[in-house]
Amino acid sequence: MEITPKKFPYDMSAISKDQFDSHIKLYNGYVDKVNEITKDLFDLTPPFQANATYSKYRGLKKGETYALDGVILHEAYFSNMTSAKTSPDECLHRVFDQCFGGYEGWVNDFASCAAAARGWCVFCYDQRTRSFRNILMDSHDDGMTCLAYPIIVLDMYEHAYFIDYKTDKAEYIKRFIDGICWRAAGKRLNKLGRETSIA
Repeated sequence: MEITPKKFPYDMSAISKDQFDSHIKLYNGYVDKVNEITKDLFDLTPPFQANATYSKYRGLKKGETYALDGVILHEAYFSNMTSAKTSPDECLHRVFDQCFGGYEGWVNDFASCAAAARGWCVFCYDQRTRSFRNILMDSHDDGMTCLAYPIIVLDMYEHAYFIDYKTDKAEYIKRFIDGICWRAAGKRLNKLGRETSIA
């Protein structure tokens, strides 16, 4: 099934319009690759001659998860930034209090997780342990726990910030946290509550 890119208006304080435009082109490329890989898989005819060392089928399946995660993570990232000043709601504060000792505890852990990440930092709910965690990902398909539900997503690849911040990752992380769209994060948490028993 073919997918189309989502449209994201430029409305964020953490990155410039130049940085945003450059990043959107990369996101659109992931969408194109998902469609290309989906078509190539559909067009394959059995037997697929799959092999764990090397095969066309293995290459397509590895590319499938990498590209699809690239689409999903970028969409969450772009939509959880804003230029407006927002604040975590009561439910999010309760989560921060229970899991991180408060909002500042969450900020410190999230910022540290982001600084250590080569790909992504994701604040998420882990269904197995029934706990909220900041998860480090070194690539689109490396690091996320199965069934984890993302609440806040931060892209830590250099392409996400280098135009604006060069090598100053710490300032990028700080500006991202200052510009989180807590309304979007709250909606994700509320949706999670409706689909699980955490609320």
